[in-house]
Amino acid sequence: MEYKGAIMRDDEIVEALNDLIETDHNAIGAYNTAIDGLDKHPTLRDSFITFRGDHERHVRELSPFVRQYGGDPEKKPGGMGVLQKGWTAVSKLGGADAILSAMVSNEESAVSAYEAGATKNFPPDILQYVQRGLQDERKHLAYCKSEYERLKKAA
Repeated sequence: MEYKGAIMRDDEIVEALNDLIETDHNAIGAYNTAIDGLDKHPTLRDSFITFRGDHERHVRELSPFVRQYGGDPEKKPGGMGVLQKGWTAVSKLGGADAILSAMVSNEESAVSAYEAGATKNFPPDILQYVQRGLQDERKHLAYCKSEYERLKKAA
């Protein structure tokens, strides 16, 4: 996506970035819960630890821009994060395939949020981080879908 030149107002930048930061906090909580349920699946667990790290990096990268434009970065998950974490916790009872199913849903939400963010007219220095975040989210989603299908076939 190319920068279109129309400058967003500071409050619009803060709101849009905080939406993404909240999405990442939601994902971090869901990954924490999922990781706890994957002791018998070390490869999957390690991938999820890496993905959680990507979400933590997004928060670290976007938060300074929120402050730069006069806002306070989101520090916790939103209502959707509580639901995602709860759904992921319940899915632990069903094993790795149920956890993956929940994480597919969670990552679909993250991809949607980052796709929406990537269409905004952020200044180029911000847009590059949003676009990289979108690439990360698409990678996470593809992996979760692939592993879910693999486990379903193995069952």
